[in-house]
Amino acid sequence: MTPTVIPTRLSLRNRTAAMPGIALLAGAILLAGAAAAAKSEAPPPGAPAYPVAKADKALRDAFALRTTGRTAVGTFGQAAIVAEQKRRAGVLGELTGTTFRLTETRHYLILGDADPAQAALFARWCEPLYANFAQLLGMDAGKRIWDGKCMLLLFNTTREFEDFARRVDGVDAGRWRAYYYLEDVNKEAPALLHLCFNLKAGDERTLQNLMAHEGGHAFFSVYQGKTRLPLWLDEGLAEYMTVYNEATLRPAKLALAAELAKSTPSLREFFERPANSVLTTEEYGLVFSLVDCLFETSRPKFKKLIDALKDGKPQAEALAAAYGFDFPELEKRWRAWLAAPSAK
Repeated sequence: MTPTVIPTRLSLRNRTAAMPGIALLAGAILLAGAAAAAKSEAPPPGAPAYPVAKADKALRDAFALRTTGRTAVGTFGQAAIVAEQKRRAGVLGELTGTTFRLTETRHYLILGDADPAQAALFARWCEPLYANFAQLLGMDAGKRIWDGKCMLLLFNTTREFEDFARRVDGVDAGRWRAYYYLEDVNKEAPALLHLCFNLKAGDERTLQNLMAHEGGHAFFSVYQGKTRLPLWLDEGLAEYMTVYNEATLRPAKLALAAELAKSTPSLREFFERPANSVLTTEEYGLVFSLVDCLFETSRPKFKKLIDALKDGKPQAEALAAAYGFDFPELEKRWRAWLAAPSAK
């Protein structure tokens, strides 16, 4: 079932130098760090960080799982969930008036109404991406992170992409090229995820980078539970995976971070930003550099930081427990690391 073709751009590098249905959305307005002319600006004070839309209840109900196959001891029936997820192809077909074909890999279900070659590309990308996550965290690649399978929904037109986002997920995706959606933030509910892609967003490289970024969000949204990571770390990890996917983006991201470091006397406010804040292009570079710096300092300690945050520890406490220093010291080390030749 698992595709055997592995893309070269998605291999790890070894560099020596709420309520059900709430969307957890990030990084989808533009591919931050690339040669983008636009910036995603923060909303006005008091405005929602992400636009919402009125969902179509009938479609939303049709898309929902009819059963989770839950057993008497409380575990979810994974085969039953996957069967229900596969049924969604018909719901998508009714929504768009087209036929959605199914491609299945070990951890993912891919539903698309485009040329089958498009789905084949995502099938080639997704399992190596999952293996990268596992390697980064020293985790068994066969370990289940989500329930059922993570769904990749590929829309052949912008209209289909925006209609699904509005009518099923209840969000306005008019400025987005891709997004991820955690279907129920209730910790007692199954961890169900779908990622939506507008195939008109760009060329093959762009789509693969979007897969890496949104796939990173999806993975870490349910890794070790549904506790959400702080904004800087959530977006930083997604950008880190994008650079794994396209290493040539790294110098530009670090250059953005270096420029922002010069004009920002303190990162204290940045570390405390609300989870749904919108970052600028420069800030995407900054969060990538923070994660890159922490990984370079110690990969085992980085995993310890993630695990502590997922256990619900405040981020200052988690950082101290994992690395043995506080946020002012992290900022001091980050600035020195960013200025060092080895970071380039």
